[in-house]
Amino acid sequence: MLGFRDESRGNNPGMSDLMKATPEDDFEALSQYLAGLQIDAYLGHGR
Repeated sequence: MLGFRDESRGNNPGMSDLMKATPEDDFEALSQYLAGLQIDAYLGHGR
């Protein structure tokens, strides 16, 4: 997420815009949320 924010990772401009608009204080909660989505999808519990 920080790579998108500082543009060291530029393969998804939409994600860069989102990370720039997200307060850094919210990164921990956002990373936990996104990690939960990934494991749910892996386990077949996702949408």
